[in-house]
Amino acid sequence: MNVRAFTADESSRLAPAIRGSYLGVIDKIPHLLELGVNAVELLPVFEFDELELKRFPNPRDHMVNTWGYSTINFFAPMSRYASAGGGPVAASKELKQMVKAFHNSGIEVILDVVYNHTNEADDVNPYMTSFRGIDNKVYYMLDLNNSAQLLNFSGCGNTLNCNHPVVKELVLDSLRHWVKEYHIDGFRFDLASVLCRGPDGSPLDAPPLIKEIAKDSVLSRCKIIAEPWDCGGLYLVGRFPNWDRWAEWNGKYRDDIRRFIKGDPGMKGVFATRVSGSADLYQKKSSSTMMQMEKVVVMGAMTTTAGTVALKEKQMI
Repeated sequence: MNVRAFTADESSRLAPAIRGSYLGVIDKIPHLLELGVNAVELLPVFEFDELELKRFPNPRDHMVNTWGYSTINFFAPMSRYASAGGGPVAASKELKQMVKAFHNSGIEVILDVVYNHTNEADDVNPYMTSFRGIDNKVYYMLDLNNSAQLLNFSGCGNTLNCNHPVVKELVLDSLRHWVKEYHIDGFRFDLASVLCRGPDGSPLDAPPLIKEIAKDSVLSRCKIIAEPWDCGGLYLVGRFPNWDRWAEWNGKYRDDIRRFIKGDPGMKGVFATRVSGSADLYQKKSSSTMMQMEKVVVMGAMTTTAGTVALKEKQMI
């Protein structure tokens, strides 16, 4: 769920002051209950810059960042999701109200979190909006042969150095903050394979951050879900390090179901394997049926059921 898009349109029939806000979502909880929803995953609600595209040399004036996958602050809720005129203080208060309202209705709240990069883009971006001005070599993965060159496993120009001790503690502190202050029930980690890389970008068999998230006492009751790939080719579906805690998005389920529905040849057996639990991927895991999340459509891919069979390529909306 995108907090703003969910109620921003006048068809929501909400007062203009709360359209596209945390409070606006509260008003629609009865509708979600009618649909049988018992958990919502919110697209990023950490503070981000909706107008970041306008900073670049050839600004795309008609485009804004509405998804939020370019974090400015790992501890602050998106201030522009507050009710009209509310600002940062109201955003914190109203997000807490929204989470409490969900819980009172028996609905869990899971956050889509982006710890793989920040909104500082690449090394030619002249704007320092995050960690580059503090300690570039600590917070970002850099080319060992050219310390001015950022490694880009996120596809967004930079890659957070998640397994550096300083950065690891930052991420853990952030997660604990959202659990303690906002009572969040779980987290879906965007491009989580980045969190499995060392400072030079090489894959780690036992990434410290992934292990500590799994073992952390504050996070012990949280659902922790990995998007088990990144933009550098580290595809960990079926083999994401889990310590009996991490679940995975099963990307093969999405892809193979799409091929079956399209009528691609030779897909009957593969389809049966996917809908019966993907034993080829998970039967060796101790909690196999609990370690995968299955989906057909999602943001960032084929975004409607019709699109899964009608389109040859992703359409980002």
